[in-house]
Amino acid sequence: MALVLQLVVAALITGAQYSFLAMAFSLQYSVLKFFNLSLAPVFMSGAYIFIAVTRFLKMPALIGFCAGIIGAALLGWLLHICIYEPLRKRGSSNMTLLVGAIGAMTALQAFTIIGFGSEYQSLQPATSQWHVFEFGSITITSVQIVTIAVSILIFLSLMLISRKTLFGKATRAIADDEEVAKIMGLNTNKHLNKVVLLSSALAGLGGILVGLDLGMSPGYGLTSIILAITAALIGGMGITSGAFLGAFFLSFAETAGVGFLGGEWKAIIGFSMLILFLIFKPQGILKQ
Repeated sequence: MALVLQLVVAALITGAQYSFLAMAFSLQYSVLKFFNLSLAPVFMSGAYIFIAVTRFLKMPALIGFCAGIIGAALLGWLLHICIYEPLRKRGSSNMTLLVGAIGAMTALQAFTIIGFGSEYQSLQPATSQWHVFEFGSITITSVQIVTIAVSILIFLSLMLISRKTLFGKATRAIADDEEVAKIMGLNTNKHLNKVVLLSSALAGLGGILVGLDLGMSPGYGLTSIILAITAALIGGMGITSGAFLGAFFLSFAETAGVGFLGGEWKAIIGFSMLILFLIFKPQGILKQ
């Protein structure tokens, strides 16, 4: 029983960490309709900006936190207006957009290695330690509790925005049919910029919280975006609530496999689920 409880807590932590980038990816995919792999460096940028502000500029963690989120939002927006928006205006295919995203991801990863090195870097301030809570055999840190709480809060906020605000209605309209939304008088380009800013900020927030718990390396972004795509596919591509659900579905499956079969099964289980869903349930758990 103690092992099961430990696995459940571990799965909740991992699912919360997966959910940020999964929801950001799904939100962008719902309106842009392509696999934006450059969300990987956007995700990492939140953590590395936090490191730069707190370690190199010696500023408080709160300022680093805000700078990381704002910096990630601006990076995602700049990638959109400099690469994807011009390509979309020319009528480029989704494959062309994907190639552009791969190029941007590769270049930004290389810049990150040049600036920060290729090794893992801790975001935890040297002068402080996370508080550790122990409940019998279960151990969880303060940053992990915050990560779970924030992921749930972000999920509920996005659901509220989607259903109760003009922004959410406009996003759903573009997701359904961008051309019809234009005919109805919606400034789709302006709204897409807002969606990109929001989703990039969400990715940056996730990068900071994951980095505070696990650290960050330039290669972690690619792993994270693949897991985010897997979670989005499991939950239902382009459905933000599905991405959140898929993140926890994936984390529980992986954690159970690690707990009962061994750590080497984690990647096998995750990508096996991706293949199985693509073959037998390509629409995901939730239908659009």
